[in-house]
Amino acid sequence: MANHEQQTEVPSTSTATAPSATATTETALPPSPRARAETSPASNPATGEIPITDLEKFKIKCLANAIYHEDRERFFATIHRLTMFVVVASGTAALSPYTHTYPLLFPAITTLAGLIDLVFDVSGKARLHAGLRKQIFNVLADADGSGDINASERRLTLIYADEPPSMYAVNAIAYNNAMASYGRPRKYFMKIGFFSRLFRNWLPYGANYFKSYEELGVM
Repeated sequence: MANHEQQTEVPSTSTATAPSATATTETALPPSPRARAETSPASNPATGEIPITDLEKFKIKCLANAIYHEDRERFFATIHRLTMFVVVASGTAALSPYTHTYPLLFPAITTLAGLIDLVFDVSGKARLHAGLRKQIFNVLADADGSGDINASERRLTLIYADEPPSMYAVNAIAYNNAMASYGRPRKYFMKIGFFSRLFRNWLPYGANYFKSYEELGVM
């Protein structure tokens, strides 16, 4: 990955850790800034928990990565559209009567909006995440027919090299959505507060900030 390192963790049969925790089980999985899949729990008649296969674990990881990039792509695309709207609207004739009253305001707004889009390259970041999402879906599609999870894991690791630093709140939400799509138990989900969801694309949080309901003792 580009600016940071993180290991994907496979939780034990009784716990699930944060998507960015740096721990290993019997064999270390490749670094991943996005998500980790739980190990296949032993069949438990008391809880009725259904075991999960290695292929399903890999699919959850890929799906969480794809959802992460979709969220980030949408965020940057929205910022880009807003800044372009401000630039165009500030120069329209509809606002011309106000330019005499506030001669410096609208040029300043236009310049600021243009600088935000240019300096932070929000449109470029949107395209980056769109491209990464497409690559991950390609890996996921190929994994269904290849039967070689190790080869697919290696392909996924190569994609990580192009990924920017992780936003861990987005990561946790993406992980929960991927787990939900495969019907995994709620105890493995990350507990995410309202403000963490609201500012997920603005605040990076910490690698171990989010914990599962099981880790927090909340079932």
